[in-house]
Amino acid sequence: MAPFTHDFRKAQQRMPAIPVNIHSMNFTWQAAGQAEYFYEFLSLRSLDKGIMADPTVNVPLLGTVPHKASVVQVGFPCLGKQDGVAAFEVDVIVMNSEGNTILQTPQNAIFFKTCQQAECPGGCRNGGFCNER
Repeated sequence: MAPFTHDFRKAQQRMPAIPVNIHSMNFTWQAAGQAEYFYEFLSLRSLDKGIMADPTVNVPLLGTVPHKASVVQVGFPCLGKQDGVAAFEVDVIVMNSEGNTILQTPQNAIFFKTCQQAECPGGCRNGGFCNER
């Protein structure tokens, strides 16, 4: 993560939007040694709520980084209402036991997800709407 956060603006310019067929990404993490590390997701926010809902994670928003390898899954819930590229932010910090921040997503880090309008055979009834599933 360190090289990525060191020059995030340059990395961000080279990052393509997440493709339509990618619905989530898995990241493996674990705390090294005996030290305790804590994390907090400060923001999981879609900036284009008509295209994509807020990103999701499969872990609590606040907790302890595990000492055994564990997977954190970040989901990108396209709504299926229209084609487009949604901007979103995921802001997470990792702190040591004294509460000092040792890693953090760069401030104002914006990512992009390509979404497309879903096709539902026969359309939707009873106030329902079609999504990617």
